[in-house]
Parts: sequence; structure tokens; C-alpha cells
Amino acid sequence: MEVSERALTEAIHRVEAEPGTGDAAWFAARQPAVVKFLESRLGRDDLMGVALMAAFAIHAAFERSLGAPPPRVRFSDLLGAEDSVVAEARSGQPSFLERQQALAAYLAALIAAPPIPLAPTDSSRHALILGAIIQAFDRSS
Repeated sequence: MEVSERALTEAIHRVEAEPGTGDAAWFAARQPAVVKFLESRLGRDDLMGVALMAAFAIHAAFERSLGAPPPRVRFSDLLGAEDSVVAEARSGQPSFLERQQALAAYLAALIAAPPIPLAPTDSSRHALILGAIIQAFDRSS
């Protein structure tokens, strides 16, 4: 299911307007593998916090588009999605970007203008990790 730009905009607004709500805790409880995946890839510093808020917005966008929360993804789903994103990028045919154009634009904007300064290697890691999360939710929906 493709996430519309409107659903994404509404989800981002909800996350940015109310980052300290119980919704974030609910997301972490509902998608523990996403939190574990972010910690394993980014550690527990500011980079992980930025990625967690982005993952929350991505999840909320899928939820708005589906009319219900997306299914829980497993850690293995995220690892497979990460491998797939790398393979698609190397082949020059990142198919999830074509299927999820609004999310691809959100990801590009986030990487181009992150809320905190990122080193070039951090930007690449963020793009890969968030791309894998998009891919995993896309596959599970």
C-alpha cells in the first residue's frame, strides 16, 4: 500500500507536535524490533533519537494509510529489508522508492536537512536504516 503525501504530512505533524505523548511509548511497545534495530545500528545517542522519531513518523504514516497500525515487523524482517535496500541501491533500481514516493521524499528531505548536524557517513547510515524501515513496513502491509 502506498503512503500518500497527505497521510505522511499528517503523521509528521502529529509526531512533531506531540513527541512526548504516549503514542511514542505505544510505538516502542508495538514495534520493539524497530527500536532494537535502531539501537544496533546507531547506538543510543542523538542519531538514534533522530532516527526513532523518523521511524515513528513513518509508522504513523502507514497507520493513517492503512486505517490500522501496520503489522509488527520482526528484527529479521528489518535485516532482510536492509539487505534489499543495499542490493536495490547498487543495482540502480531502488523499487521501494518508486512504491513509496512520499516516504522517499520525506527521507531525502530529512537526510538533506537533519534536525542535528550529521557527518556524511552518518547521513548515509540514516538513509539506509530508515530506508530499511520503510521497506519492512511496506512489505508487511
